[in-house]
Amino acid sequence: MQAHRPGPGWLLGLVGMWSALLLQPTLPGWCGGPRQQDLHGSWTLNVDLTARLSKDQHAEEGGRGGEGGGHHRSGLGGMGPTGAAKDGDLGASDWSPAKERHEADARKEVVALLDSLTIVQQGNQVTITDQTGHARVLKADGSKVRDQGPGGAAQLRASWDRDGSLVIEVKPDKGIRRTETYLVSHDGKHLYLTVAITGQQEPVLRAYDLTPAPAAPAAPAAPGTTG
Repeated sequence: MQAHRPGPGWLLGLVGMWSALLLQPTLPGWCGGPRQQDLHGSWTLNVDLTARLSKDQHAEEGGRGGEGGGHHRSGLGGMGPTGAAKDGDLGASDWSPAKERHEADARKEVVALLDSLTIVQQGNQVTITDQTGHARVLKADGSKVRDQGPGGAAQLRASWDRDGSLVIEVKPDKGIRRTETYLVSHDGKHLYLTVAITGQQEPVLRAYDLTPAPAAPAAPAAPGTTG
């Protein structure tokens, strides 16, 4: 089963955060196929912006879940943990505290090592290094590659979406299947990551700041010169 990816309507609901990001002008020569955004750089999690994205996400999902006056749980849009709503009860019977804890643990697991990222990009080869130093080398042309990460072996398939985002399908031999989508703001200062987890209605949203490159050391004074 494919991971749930939020549709364009859902993303546009986050007007305050995403409008400047998604409504980028189309660059000449990119109309006929997928764009390739410039993702390279060192990125550090922006905790405040991530929290604001999550709050807007919950408000959007909660608003839709409450339209029919049925049962509703904040953060899951009244859909229950798998999004499989039933007629009349909006999936309330599918929810349990144990399932919610399990899903919360799953969301934490998939982003546990992604508080900081370093991305190197050379054409269709993109290398994403996490905070432990593990590097995933991807071919963003739809090719499948094998990766041996801290959590075990996984099959990765990366490609460019039409909006320029990098989409990575992650299928571990053992573990949680997910789809990661990376998108950079038009000013290049923020990186946005959406992680859609198979079987879960609610994706994980994260925002990162571009870490400035360290300043080059000053050139040593020439021998024999005085200050």
